[in-house]
Amino acid sequence: MTKERYKEKYGQDIGKQINEFYWEKKLNLEKTAIALEITRRILSSIMESFEIETRTNSEPHVGIQKGSAHPKWKEKIVKVCLICGKSYEVIPSHARSKFCSYDCVYIWKADQVKGKNNPAWEGGPVEKICLICNKLFNVKKAVADITKLCSKKCANKYLSQNYSGSNSWNWKGGHIQKICLECGTIYSIKKSHVNKSKFCSRECLAEWKSKNMSGEKSPRWKKRIIRNCPTCNKEFYVVPSKYENKYCSRSCFDKIHSINMTGQNNYNWQDGISFEPYPSEFNRQLKELIHLRDNYFCQKCGRTEIEEGQKLAVHHVNYNKNNCLPDNLITLCRSCNGKVNKDKDEWTKYFENKIKEKQCQLI
Repeated sequence: MTKERYKEKYGQDIGKQINEFYWEKKLNLEKTAIALEITRRILSSIMESFEIETRTNSEPHVGIQKGSAHPKWKEKIVKVCLICGKSYEVIPSHARSKFCSYDCVYIWKADQVKGKNNPAWEGGPVEKICLICNKLFNVKKAVADITKLCSKKCANKYLSQNYSGSNSWNWKGGHIQKICLECGTIYSIKKSHVNKSKFCSRECLAEWKSKNMSGEKSPRWKKRIIRNCPTCNKEFYVVPSKYENKYCSRSCFDKIHSINMTGQNNYNWQDGISFEPYPSEFNRQLKELIHLRDNYFCQKCGRTEIEEGQKLAVHHVNYNKNNCLPDNLITLCRSCNGKVNKDKDEWTKYFENKIKEKQCQLI
């Protein structure tokens, strides 16, 4: 911005105001910006446009008076540390200081203000006799009236002797005896479990449930529907929500499924191509050449023969077994070789492009 713009925005006397606060009153840049109600960045840009010089660090101004130049400066006093003997300086208000650092203070306190020399000394530990084991033990004078036991073990013994059973503050009458509904034995339970407990053990509960809450006696019982399994002709029951179930077991379903999904009934049937024999050209030597060309890697997922644990398969790109040219063969693992039997047109294009890329790299 130009001078005229600054004058229009901040007033005609903006240059004089900066000289007044900065040079006459000796304020620093931050305080000058605050007095003019502008930012420090704007102030520096205005000073550049008005060609106002800035003070050097050697020139004194308000806010940076330090050391002996400060009006409140007082000469320091030299003292000697009582512990390490080093000389150190302090201000007059700290003339009573005797140590150069906190480390020396702690060393002096450890020697001088300890035990009987401490002003808070109350006579040291008091000897007492344990109520349980009758051993002598020392305790602080402040807790001598409260402490009666020497250790946690003795405290636990004391509590078990004096605060267990009917002596406990939480005593509610002890255990109550009841008769088990299943086996008829008498067992004891807490008073709080009287209305809940009816059996002496989980085994009795399980036996009672099997007799009184299984089958039609169960509150969740739903009417079953009788069906005949088409595989084994056995009768079985199904819930109404599972009325679509036709088979009594998984094995029966698998038997029918294997019959319905083999040969021409299979959705992937292709006029029995898989039963056609491979030509004599498709031998071990040709497969090894294709493996070597593809660096013994599956060209779909990248698995190696070591990871596969067996030899990799060689796949016909256009699914024609009689075409055994290297351009129509590619290395695949056993899993990928089975997966590419779907969407054959897409996989044919994919593998043809992959073989072309390899040929370009070799050129």
